[in-house]
Amino acid sequence: MRRTLFGLLFAVILVTGVFATTTGYLYTGVTEPRAVAGAGKGSIKAEGSTMGILSLFAVGDASITNIAAQSGIKKINHIDKSTFSIWWLFVRETFTVYGD
Repeated sequence: MRRTLFGLLFAVILVTGVFATTTGYLYTGVTEPRAVAGAGKGSIKAEGSTMGILSLFAVGDASITNIAAQSGIKKINHIDKSTFSIWWLFVRETFTVYGD
């Protein structure tokens, strides 16, 4: 019984670690680059987020095209991704688009 529970816990840790590039099992708070198209920071900064609760529900719109269009960005310089999560209870991913 104890061996089965350990195996199940190990499998859950492996599977949940696949969904993000850098994760902490209990807590994640990271920012990482996603794409670079040009030099400089850009004069406009816009964000879009997605959110998941209890690994059951997920909502949000973080499409780069939509973020750029709503903020008036015509030329994208680079994109950053921030991830905040607390175990499987809550996950928020925010994409920040910089451009002109």
